[in-house]
Amino acid sequence: MAIAVASITTPGYTNNVTEIVATHPSGLAAGDLMIAHLHLYHSAARTWDDIAGWTLIGEVTQTTNTAATQVMWKLASAGDVSAGSTTFTISGGTTDRAAVAIYRITGHNPNST
Repeated sequence: MAIAVASITTPGYTNNVTEIVATHPSGLAAGDLMIAHLHLYHSAARTWDDIAGWTLIGEVTQTTNTAATQVMWKLASAGDVSAGSTTFTISGGTTDRAAVAIYRITGHNPNST
């Protein structure tokens, strides 16, 4: 099976929040690779909190524009499928705007992620 982005979910930008509840992509099954792309824009120092079970791929923080982007991955478990969403939290207080997109990847080799 070829590697494919099977589905994506994104809530769009949310204003004045300390967390975003991101619905999991449609068709999510245990073993699917989830990639989360998180972005926030703020007027003071803010960052995304670590999320249990998710592994950080990389992050970029711009101090001049006070923006922060992170990308994380996780292999979906049966618990993720039944939960239907993940809550991503922001440390340092309320942010001006934030967004999270989760990609569902199929056809990957879970032993080499």
